[in-house]
Amino acid sequence: MEYIIKEIEFNNENNINEETKKQNLKQIQSEKKTGINNPNYGHNLTDTHALNISLSTTVSKRSKNENLTNEKIREIYGLKDTELQKNVAEKYNMNREIVRRIWNKIILPTDDPDFLQSKIEKTSTLKKEENQNNNLTFEQKTSIGKRTLSIDEYIIILEWKIKYNNKELLEGKKISTPKLSEYLSKSLNKKITSDIIKNIWCGKTKIFDFEFIGKSISYEDYIKLTNKNSE
Repeated sequence: MEYIIKEIEFNNENNINEETKKQNLKQIQSEKKTGINNPNYGHNLTDTHALNISLSTTVSKRSKNENLTNEKIREIYGLKDTELQKNVAEKYNMNREIVRRIWNKIILPTDDPDFLQSKIEKTSTLKKEENQNNNLTFEQKTSIGKRTLSIDEYIIILEWKIKYNNKELLEGKKISTPKLSEYLSKSLNKKITSDIIKNIWCGKTKIFDFEFIGKSISYEDYIKLTNKNSE
């Protein structure tokens, strides 16, 4: 009996050691691919490479949505002057925000010349932002690193503050942060809480002046919009 117990303990110990070895190997392999061990570390993407990544990412995302094929985008755009936005959204079982973006030519067919041009401009902007990020202070990098939303998503939420101030409606009703929270969570496909919206609207969320370059809202507009004193 004592022999059997010792044999079990020996086997268990070997299993633990094997598992430990596996975990250590995974850790070493992971470290080899990160930081200075990554062959791309410290190298900026070329304009062409960055553009190709952006294009392939868009195509990949759209392939998962039957309403975002080139044919469907043209079909939905063709209804702009003949049907109400809410009716089109119901007809295609999609969010009204997507319809709005198609009608405003923010979402374009991938074979549209303006689509490629918009990607080139966006890639150029991102590379400028990347260069700016290299000059950020530790405080700025830390603040940006903690975010769960992109600057473009912040801008969208700020644009809704303008609509709120102008007493515009959301799906036929007065705009409220709980209702907007539900709407944006669906249209942006991520959790946007009422508190997140309130914090952005009142300026509690730190957004830096250089992040408004090339955006629909200027930093000066942001200061006025949030009643935030210039720092």
